[in-house]
Amino acid sequence: MFEGKASVTANMCMGPSAFLLLMRAPAVAREAEPGQFVLLRVSTTYDPLLRRPFSICR
Repeated sequence: MFEGKASVTANMCMGPSAFLLLMRAPAVAREAEPGQFVLLRVSTTYDPLLRRPFSICR
């Protein structure tokens, strides 16, 4: 399990309801494989309470 900060490098619209979010997180990039998921905390507060799942595609 990794915990750290990531920065968004690009957010591209791939269709009417699909986006490709490119992030820089070197520790995750070294270990993650396509098809796996990462859970992102999008705020420093408890709203939203749960982290958001994002799939790895490359």
